[in-house]
Amino acid sequence: MSDSPMRVLSLDGGPGPLVLIRVLAKLEKRYPGFLAKTEMFAGTSSGALMSLFLAKKLSEEQPLPTQKILEECITYTQEILASFQIKAGGVLRLASGFGPLVDGEQFREVLKKHLGKDTTLKQLKPKVSILAFDAYRSVGKTFTWSQYLPGDPANLVNVAQASASLPLFLPIYREKLKSHAKKKNPETHTSMLDGVATNNNPTLAALGDTLLHMSWDHYGGRGWDQATNFRMIPRLKILSLGIDPLRQNDAGEQLEGAVLKDRIAPWGYWRLLARRLPEFPIRLLQGQADYTHRHTKTILGVFKYQRFQPYVPPLEALYGLLALPPDVAQGLKKTLKHLPVARRLATVPLTLDEMNDWLDQRANEIWAKELEKYKAVETFLGMNASDRKQYLPDMKKVGIPVYPDGAPSEPNFNAEWWESLLWWVEAVWMAEAEWPPPPPQPPLKARSVFDPRGVYPPGPAPTEEPA
Repeated sequence: MSDSPMRVLSLDGGPGPLVLIRVLAKLEKRYPGFLAKTEMFAGTSSGALMSLFLAKKLSEEQPLPTQKILEECITYTQEILASFQIKAGGVLRLASGFGPLVDGEQFREVLKKHLGKDTTLKQLKPKVSILAFDAYRSVGKTFTWSQYLPGDPANLVNVAQASASLPLFLPIYREKLKSHAKKKNPETHTSMLDGVATNNNPTLAALGDTLLHMSWDHYGGRGWDQATNFRMIPRLKILSLGIDPLRQNDAGEQLEGAVLKDRIAPWGYWRLLARRLPEFPIRLLQGQADYTHRHTKTILGVFKYQRFQPYVPPLEALYGLLALPPDVAQGLKKTLKHLPVARRLATVPLTLDEMNDWLDQRANEIWAKELEKYKAVETFLGMNASDRKQYLPDMKKVGIPVYPDGAPSEPNFNAEWWESLLWWVEAVWMAEAEWPPPPPQPPLKARSVFDPRGVYPPGPAPTEEPA
């Protein structure tokens, strides 16, 4: 068993990973070896597509340079977008109510080309934790580093399609399962929906699967227990990537009139339309992601966990998924310019080329802002205590949180400037030693996996095998 850190890269679903994979390419260029240190990838929906691609490429016998892998991942996402191109038959199929907007055949061929037709989860060197939703049982489903039950779609293409089966947009993925009660029900089918139905932010699922893997590895593949899981937490380093589709100030202003002032707001559908109804599902997903972020940060703390979620306009990215032909998009935009209600749509990307340019532009803007944060923190740490207080307004301008009651104490501020992605990657992710140094712990010895107690009793771990 190795005592080295276990690094986990988690990617949300939705349009965010399309931008963030470009940010990761810039991060790899600044810190060579960043991607190669990742030992588990977690993803939901589009984040699952990229997690499986990166894990597959790093598992090859002679893997490409990591910078090249990320560049190929960007090409892979462009081919996926091209497979979503809207056709007249798809529009008619969706309008009739008998099928989705995209038939999914070209999408599956892209997955086979890049993930391998017969590659399975067990063949991957970096572990994965992929979320989907089992509609047959109405429960969340995780495809992870070990799949024991027969019939589970451990094939990478199947897993990717299961996690990205967005209803009405793509076909629902169906898998034939073998039942243990063969006499009553020899075969059954399960339908897999997009992983956002489980959780758009897979970080907590990745946390649990990673601890399980580390505990299993600790016992040499003979079992695991909850106490060992708990004691493996100091070895974890999790970087969670998503987007913030809502500006906090806008959300606060809207809530002030609806809740704080009126206390009870009798909203009908006209009020929802006035409040930008298309963004309502996005707000629900963001609340789910923020809930996961809050509890993961409580468990791991800022020195073991970083959540990076820059602002990305979600509707612009979602419209870009339509991938309209250039002539259709041009005619549509000319029409929309004359409609005051839809004038905003005339500026969003609607073709593949426009979408790729828009993604590159957003990634460059995010990266420039992160460089500003890094320089601000570097300047702050080089100052003496008297000058730091005067520099706090400049820190706030670039997005570094500061306390309103003056200069914070050094330990507290160390916990705040991890809002800078570059500083966190440099000081935590790339470091081999734990930081801050962990307190000494008694040695943990393997015990029988058949011990009925399940967990260690309170207090230090036993130094001998229990009788």
